[in-house]
Amino acid sequence: MQDLVHKDSHPYKKRYILGPLARFILRLNNWDIKGSLPKSNKIVLASGPHSSLADSWYFFISTFALDLRTNFLGSINMFTRISLPSSTKEGMNLDNYGIRHPFWWIQRYIINRLGGIPVWREKAKGTTQQIVERLKNKNRFILYITVEGNPLTNGDIKTGYYFVAQELNATVVPMKIDFGNRRYEILEPLSSNLSVEESKKKLEETFHNVKGKKKTFIAPGLDK
Repeated sequence: MQDLVHKDSHPYKKRYILGPLARFILRLNNWDIKGSLPKSNKIVLASGPHSSLADSWYFFISTFALDLRTNFLGSINMFTRISLPSSTKEGMNLDNYGIRHPFWWIQRYIINRLGGIPVWREKAKGTTQQIVERLKNKNRFILYITVEGNPLTNGDIKTGYYFVAQELNATVVPMKIDFGNRRYEILEPLSSNLSVEESKKKLEETFHNVKGKKKTFIAPGLDK
């Protein structure tokens, strides 16, 4: 697992307690990480399919296990609310999902410290610029983006990842959230010369038939 990381290129932080603990949790849950990160200082992990809060849970644990510092997008409710065990449903306002509690400001502080960037799903405008402003002065970063954005959709890839990578001169690296094989699978980077539609098509083909926790990704126009 440690072979994934290049300390000279990636934002690295040795974790003497959380690192071993996270590796134990991954083994306990039979979850693995395959592939390798490119030797690039700036990486956008374009991940899919996105179907559950468990996607983020395993990402947190994986970054601790790899001793990495990362950034990630999270619905604003993640910063201020306690998520409910019930499933998300069509028509639900995901920004208000969960229970507001009196210590929300502590939760927001912790998530921000972990690298979280809040996103208002009901007010998507300006998200790309918000991300760029947060990361533009960093010499090294790994940004985790679930390219479907909303766990209630299937096969509908948003192109924000592409424009963020273009603005920040970052490498786009596809990553499968593969619950069928219980692993994250890091794949070869996409060429920076691809157009936005070509890049999107590549990801659709990459994620087609990958089994998430609550759904299997079905690319538009492709048979199951």
